[in-house]
Amino acid sequence: FISVMAGMALILLCHAVYAAVVLFTPLLLAWLNLYPDNEPYFFINVWVIGFTGMGILQLLYVVPFYLFFKRRQKIEISKGTAIMAGITLLLNGACFLSFFGLG
Repeated sequence: FISVMAGMALILLCHAVYAAVVLFTPLLLAWLNLYPDNEPYFFINVWVIGFTGMGILQLLYVVPFYLFFKRRQKIEISKGTAIMAGITLLLNGACFLSFFGLG
């Protein structure tokens, strides 16, 4: 049980890092003067795309962690990573549908 929770906590920590990257990317682009001047909603566009795509983009870091722990015979930790990825995908899908008025 503790190993499953450790895998879930690892993915939750990765989600926090992902959220920080999504939140600060437009600020960094603005600081570097790399954002388009004619796009008044640039910040909001980056945030909406970043957070609505989280369910799919999490595969970029969940799958390598899952395979790494599976190869190392840490089956419980790999189960925790898969469980948290599934929870995130379901929550993200539900929020996406309710946000865009489809659910």
